[in-house]
Amino acid sequence: MAEHYRTKSRRKISIFSIIILVFSFIILIGIVITLNCLWNYLEAYENHNPTNVVNKYINSLEDKDYSKAVAASGFKYDYFNDEKAFGKYISNTFQNDFSKIKSLKSGIDGEKVNYNIYADNKKVSTVTLIPDKKADKYGMKGWDIKTAEIKKLYSVKIIAPEAAKVFIDDKEVTPEYITSEKYEIKAYSALDNKDLAPKFSVYEVKDLLNKPIVTSNSSNGEALLVSVDEKTSTAMCMPKMSEEWTEEIKSAVQTAIFKYASYTTTDTTFNDLSAYVYKDCEFFRKIKDFENKWQITHTYSCDNVKFKDIVKYDDEHFTASISFTYNYKRGKTEQPSDVSYNTCFIKENGKWLLVTIY
Repeated sequence: MAEHYRTKSRRKISIFSIIILVFSFIILIGIVITLNCLWNYLEAYENHNPTNVVNKYINSLEDKDYSKAVAASGFKYDYFNDEKAFGKYISNTFQNDFSKIKSLKSGIDGEKVNYNIYADNKKVSTVTLIPDKKADKYGMKGWDIKTAEIKKLYSVKIIAPEAAKVFIDDKEVTPEYITSEKYEIKAYSALDNKDLAPKFSVYEVKDLLNKPIVTSNSSNGEALLVSVDEKTSTAMCMPKMSEEWTEEIKSAVQTAIFKYASYTTTDTTFNDLSAYVYKDCEFFRKIKDFENKWQITHTYSCDNVKFKDIVKYDDEHFTASISFTYNYKRGKTEQPSDVSYNTCFIKENGKWLLVTIY
């Protein structure tokens, strides 16, 4: 009898345990479902929070996913402003340190929400969001980035020898960017044949995302020197001057100018001077009729010679300034004069000839 009671009692306990287990399992499933719904709700809320949308936009820029920024700004890639340039623009704009980026709501305009974006406490961009009009299962509406400020701040004018090639960030600036503007070296206007003056092309490229890095090569592939005037955003491309070339033109300038200086004091004849002057120019005709009066017996010397502002335009043209002390001596009397000349030269048949003094 006792044995029968114990068996029946065990059956009741076993059934009760199963019921408790099932009930607990149902409760657990309910909790999981509830937590999952809550999680989904919170996630949906975060996804539809405009601040979170802006932060995700910033994260996409950090991950170099520029599609949203391009679409929102209406920006279109072009020859110079390609995806690589856009990436450089983003990096420069955000100072290449996304850890210091902050977005702050700046105002609401009707349905629009505006955010300012700061890099290291400096405002670098503005983003505007609008509702996407698509309610999810919770009734919450999302946001689209309507505008993302993209500024094309840079332009550049490039002056280079006519036969040279010019580049912006390693992209060749094609002839379509050549303007009608003329760049001339005024000193060469003394030439009768203006076609013999050095020739230049003037390029202009506008609406660049980034500050342009200009390079240039001569017709034979030699890299040219590029100097940039930041105030006018003008890049000047000129040939390099080797030490050997510089010594050659210093000698040419000194020889011709010493001849000219001595011609003014009748220490050199016109025929002697004319061998160093280009014939078909206004300067040649002027010195031919130069009235240099006879001087009493004297001696002279040229001392303290200095050169500056040497500019090579190509293999056949250059300008340079020379200064020296011209010592004119008559007996025991010495008359030193500090003189300087700006000179312009052209090469003819392998010889440097003086075009003008200006």
